Amino acid sequence: MKTIRLVSLLISLCFIACTSEKDKYLDRYQRFATDVVMNAQTYTEQDWEIALSTYEQLKNEYIQHSRDMTVEDRMYIEELNETINKMFVRNVATDTFEGLKNLFGDLSDMVEEFLFTND
Repeated sequence: MKTIRLVSLLISLCFIACTSEKDKYLDRYQRFATDVVMNAQTYTEQDWEIALSTYEQLKNEYIQHSRDMTVEDRMYIEELNETINKMFVRNVATDTFEGLKNLFGDLSDMVEEFLFTND
């Protein structure tokens, strides 16, 4: 019985250790994309900077792993890229909208102050 457990453990360890670098890369890419999508609403400016840095690193690593990828793997990476890019665009659009809203609010306050204090 102990022999069977030991053999099972060794086989399990082999599967874990034998995971290809490409598969590890795909897993990291998928976990990164999931993290960005799930946590984007709570990201701070610093979180977005870290996410951008991580994304650039993953995209740079793509060259190393792409030759080992199947067509399906490459399509999967493209799908992840589309999802991640949407989140980055959404963040920039939100920041831009908030900035414009603040700018117009400030302009409105200035016009109101000018109109009512120069009577």
